Amino acid sequence: MPRPFPLKLARITLERIELRLRAPLERAGGAITTREGIRVEIFDTSGERGCGEALPLVSAGTETIQEASTAMLEARSLLESRSETLESMLEALEKRLERRPAARCAFDVALHDLA
Repeated sequence: MPRPFPLKLARITLERIELRLRAPLERAGGAITTREGIRVEIFDTSGERGCGEALPLVSAGTETIQEASTAMLEARSLLESRSETLESMLEALEKRLERRPAARCAFDVALHDLA
């Protein structure tokens, strides 16, 4: 259950990741054996941490990895060191990352994990 009081964010880290699939994802354009993405970790002032990952897949309608990376850097700048409720942070992300679903999902998951 989300905290009704403000989340006090201290820092946000971003890390490029590559995940190997156990079995290839077969599709018309060829099999996918790995997924490239970005992990976000959000820390509050007490040291608690929330994690999320953006694993964009253009063929499924998301942004490219480069677009997700740029959007996540913008989101980090928007949120880092803020003290607001979960809901207000999610609203700010919705407006800023409207056309970047993978990046928005990563921050949404990380904020909910932290809350």
